[in-house]
Amino acid sequence: MIGKSKIKSIAYIILIVIIISIAQTLIKTGMNKIQISDFLNIFNISVIINIITSWYVVGGFALYAITLVLLLGVMSKEDVSFVYPLLSIGYIITAIFAIMFLNEFVSVLRWGGIALIFLGSFFIGKS
Repeated sequence: MIGKSKIKSIAYIILIVIIISIAQTLIKTGMNKIQISDFLNIFNISVIINIITSWYVVGGFALYAITLVLLLGVMSKEDVSFVYPLLSIGYIITAIFAIMFLNEFVSVLRWGGIALIFLGSFFIGKS
């Protein structure tokens, strides 16, 4: 049986994963609005200004900062070999958010890969 402390850690990890998925969706939304023609243009000063003034990107970074603080709390109580594999549950949530909010297509093959990652996370969570 899993103890109360472990259940609390898992609940925090799920919260962290959801917030990270929201952050990734916000950042992707912001970057879609900026429309960079080439990857290397990311270093162009006008592109950098557009990035740091995008509320979507800034909001995503702020959410990442929050998750880092939450992650510090979890890491102070749990093994890194337990915590980090569970964070991979974010692949599922992020894929769902990508479909819902970014109108992305997720292929069957990609879902298969995500399922394998989740299965591994499940086994780690049971340990």
